[in-house]
Order: sequence, then structure tokens, then C-alpha cells
Amino acid sequence: MGNFQLTANASLKTIAFKISDNHEMVNFYKNIVGFVLKSEENGLSYFGTAKLKNQQLVLEETEIKVKHPNVHFSVGLPSEEELKKAVKRFTDHDYPFEKKEKGIVFTDPEENKVELFIRENLLVTAEVEPESVVPIKKAVDEDDLEVLPIDYSNKLTETCKVIQFCVNTWNKEESKIFYEKILGLEALGENQFGLSNGNLVLFLCEQEVNGSVTDLGWSFISINVKSSEEIEKLKKHLEKEEKVFFVDNKHTILSIFDTNGIEWWFTVK
Repeated sequence: MGNFQLTANASLKTIAFKISDNHEMVNFYKNIVGFVLKSEENGLSYFGTAKLKNQQLVLEETEIKVKHPNVHFSVGLPSEEELKKAVKRFTDHDYPFEKKEKGIVFTDPEENKVELFIRENLLVTAEVEPESVVPIKKAVDEDDLEVLPIDYSNKLTETCKVIQFCVNTWNKEESKIFYEKILGLEALGENQFGLSNGNLVLFLCEQEVNGSVTDLGWSFISINVKSSEEIEKLKKHLEKEEKVFFVDNKHTILSIFDTNGIEWWFTVK
């Protein structure tokens, strides 16, 4: 479907989903899962990993009048040692989880499904240099994301990375067309799209249409690309496809909503 393909050197930067209880969810992802809380403002909680100025996970507190479908994502761990540390955190807090061959599966306090699994090549592909902070959703000062002087010994280390997530959709066929033809992701399977380098994998999960549900849980997804030239290529492609999108004057940020109401941000690293 078309010739455009998103650059292979792109990578998943941030996933953001909607929650209802900020206090409970922040406590869970910080103290049990092991993410480092980098910043909180205006109902947004930014999480990353130890020692880096990254934003891998964002929780957006909203007033949820009608329950939306739960989200599902996976975090790659670099080693057996990292997995053992995670298991100890869950055990120490007496929080239920299910053991898998190379990881664990659990549901958070709002019933979203999360997996932590060993993916050894993260030691090679993960970037361990501090990342620059770009404005996502709303302006965030870099100083706000300075890592606080805390004990990282029981936190997710810098080589842990969110790499997979499931997209809830009401129309799987429309979603396939959008992710492959419009965003230029590679079809990795019947309902699986991403990058051949493995730095981004998404699965489609079709939901039953419910007239009272207005969203599907996710807020925004952020993708890193390496140059403004890649933003320019995407811009020209979207113009050719006659899509509505936003791009800044310097061609360092481009955003577009997909068919499922998720806002996708493409930013120059």
C-alpha cells in the first residue's frame, strides 16, 4: 500500500494513556514497577528510567465518566538480574503477578495489562546517553525533568525500554491502512506493525463498538527520528495523502491523529 516507509532508525520514545486515580497509579508505577518519576504537572505524570532524561511513560489523569478499554504494553528488560529485581518489588509489596518463561505479566490498579520480559539485545540497541527533552502535548521545561538525586538501586535501569503496545480499535481494517499507508510502519504480521529494528512494535486489538465510549484509552504516542529531513519526508507524504497534521517551522515536531483518536508525535532527537 504505497511506497512510503518510516525511517528504520526511528524508535519509540513515549507512550501515554489515560487514568482516573493519579495518586494510586503514580505510586504503583514508581514503587512497584520501578519507573523513575521525572515530573508532574497539570494532571500529567512523566516516567523514565534511571540516570536518563527520558520520557518513556506518561499517565494522563482525566475525568473518566464511561470506562474505556484497558491498554496493554510491554517493557523490555536487559537481563535475568533485572527481572529478579522486578519480581522482588512485586513480592515485597504483595502485588499479584503471573510468571512467564522470560518475564512476568500483571494488571495495574486500573486493570491495564503490562508485561516485563527479558530482551537481551536491548544492551546493544538501547541508548544510554541522556536524551534531550522536547515539548510533547504541552511545553515542559528541561529543568523540570532533571533526575532527582535518589537511590536507583531498585529502579528500572537505563537499558529498560517500552517497545511494544496494543492499540485498541473499533475498525481493524481502517487501522491497518492508516499505520501502513499513512504512517509508513512495516507490516510484521496480520495484526502487527512496527519497525524492522524492533524498536517499535504495535498490535491491533479490535473492540466492540459502544456508543457511550468516546475514546480507547491511549492519549498520545511519541516517536523519535534522527533528523529534520525525516520530518520533511513525512510532511510531504502526508500532504500527498491529503491528511490534516501539524508541523513546526523548524521541522523538528510533527503530529497527527490516527483513526483511533491517538495523537502521534514525531520529534527530532
